[in-house]
Amino acid sequence: MKTYRSFSILFVALLISINILGQTDLNKPAAIDSLIRTGKLKNGLTYFIRNNKEPEKRASFYIIQNVGAILETIIRTDLHIFLNTWRSMAHNTSLTKA
Repeated sequence: MKTYRSFSILFVALLISINILGQTDLNKPAAIDSLIRTGKLKNGLTYFIRNNKEPEKRASFYIIQNVGAILETIIRTDLHIFLNTWRSMAHNTSLTKA
């Protein structure tokens, strides 16, 4: 029983120390692979290019956009809700066959 308790304490201490040592500074920019070429187009689009061996004879790309309701101001969100409500009310009350 005593061995189990000391092992449990040692295990918890190990987990805590790993968690503390694994913390990184989130305020500094993430490291970029040296094989990645970056640039910015005239329209503000930032691109990252890296040569990959797989898939062979193919190009793949991902488009990541900084858009969405989380980035909108409260006024824009309220306007969006207001317009959607009126649009759905107009759609639901449109003339249909009775």
